[in-house]
Amino acid sequence: MSPVSPSVIAYGFGAVFGILAVVYFARDILLSLSVTSKLALLYAGSLSLLAVGVFGDGATSLVGFVIGGAGYAVASFYLVKWYKWRRSGRFVISAISAVLFVCLGWLLSSGVINGEIELAGATGVILGGVAVTLAAVDRNEGEVVRYKLTIAETIDPGTDRIGTVEVTNESALFRHAFELPSFRCVVENGPVEQRIPITVGSVVGSDASATIGAGETCDAPIQIEWRAVEKQLEEAELSFPDSYETSVTGEDAHRFTTEAGETINVELY
Repeated sequence: MSPVSPSVIAYGFGAVFGILAVVYFARDILLSLSVTSKLALLYAGSLSLLAVGVFGDGATSLVGFVIGGAGYAVASFYLVKWYKWRRSGRFVISAISAVLFVCLGWLLSSGVINGEIELAGATGVILGGVAVTLAAVDRNEGEVVRYKLTIAETIDPGTDRIGTVEVTNESALFRHAFELPSFRCVVENGPVEQRIPITVGSVVGSDASATIGAGETCDAPIQIEWRAVEKQLEEAELSFPDSYETSVTGEDAHRFTTEAGETINVELY
């Protein structure tokens, strides 16, 4: 007779795939929602499964605890990342979570908590209803993150900053992720056209996610690497002009709106 029951193996695989489902759900399926709604759905699902763990029985209780605990950990990770919590914030969420789970374990071991699986179902319905309502309000807002670009009409060589990307979250309630546009820049010197490196400065720390709160606005500098321009002009034996005029392909003005992740073509001549 096998020392391990087939039902235990089945429950184990169920728990593993449940955890994977939580991770992929958080990463891929919730892309169209704000980070606020994503967190609400993740926490609602995780706490519902933890309720199954508390009020369930046997293997059902074990699976509920495993998947719910993993979901809670994923949600807490994204909470810290999306809301740009620094070291103190990470400590606070970790400390609070540790206290909550230790207290839950003590209440379970002492027999203080008593209930039926129906109570877990009612808890899931309430939490899920709140989260889904929040997500519906979020979807109803539509696209609320705006990107406004300002490009200087005349640029003097050596001036690194040639423009600004302004990101605004017009939502009244929800925090959103954003993706800055990229740039392609060329310099025209008579018959010669040269590709020049151009970068958009970061508006978040290296350890934080690119998110913006409701009603907030942030700016990112658009910068050109002039040493690369000088090097290419020297190699082509071309003179260095006193200033450059700029044009933006497809736009009539030097101040315009664009979409997330779009590539903007800038020409210097």
